[in-house]
Amino acid sequence: MIASFIGGLAGGFYAGIVEFYSYAFVNPGIAALPAFISPDESFGNLINSIIVMILAFGVSFLIVLFGKFEDMPDAEIAEIVGEEEN
Repeated sequence: MIASFIGGLAGGFYAGIVEFYSYAFVNPGIAALPAFISPDESFGNLINSIIVMILAFGVSFLIVLFGKFEDMPDAEIAEIVGEEEN
């Protein structure tokens, strides 16, 4: 979860620097890409939207890939789930 926060921070930071705009109110995602084409039909903002998506996904992916991960013990999982150990 922390990786997604940091990835979103990286993408949002880049979007703020390049003055990224959305020209329509849409849910975020790949299907919303046409909402980032400016009314004067320049594709600079659309390209920035793709860069923002790749940056946010890439940073999150790299943090998960190279980050430290430890499995929880079976006893702790059973306690959280509310099941008895066998």
